[in-house]
Amino acid sequence: MSSVPTQIQTERLALRPVSGADADSLLAVRNHPRVIGSTALSAEMTTERMELQISRWLDVWESRSVGTWVIEMDGDVIGYVPLDPMGEGYPGVDPEELELGVVIHPDHWGHGIAGEAGLAVAVDCFGRGQLPYVFATVDLDNDQSLAVIAKAQGAELLSESDGERLYRFANPTA
Repeated sequence: MSSVPTQIQTERLALRPVSGADADSLLAVRNHPRVIGSTALSAEMTTERMELQISRWLDVWESRSVGTWVIEMDGDVIGYVPLDPMGEGYPGVDPEELELGVVIHPDHWGHGIAGEAGLAVAVDCFGRGQLPYVFATVDLDNDQSLAVIAKAQGAELLSESDGERLYRFANPTA
């Protein structure tokens, strides 16, 4: 695997690896009422919990040379692309496989930001990170995320249960 890049640049976005100093800006996105309503937990995240989550994301960067990215537009943090181990509970999926998510401030919904950022991180995971797959889970009542997945190339629906769909994206160069 290659060294960790300092930034991914797209046409409109600058993505950078998450850092320990990002808790407040990520909470401003994550705890927006419309974002809370689109999360599996449907609850506000505390500063302590976000700091713990960032610590886990930094561990993923350290161990795998891929990880969570902060999304900036015009110098402002507008979201993030978390990469987390899948964990238990997904038959046929190694718990250490990575799940790619996208969390965007609602002011930027409906403008293709989630797809642009998610694609940029997936390209990094497959290219520089040499991952064979990334996964995505989507709650069936999250219309915005379902729309993003519907536009994504290579999304393979693996399962649907408990109000959630599990998708796999294969490395197109593997």
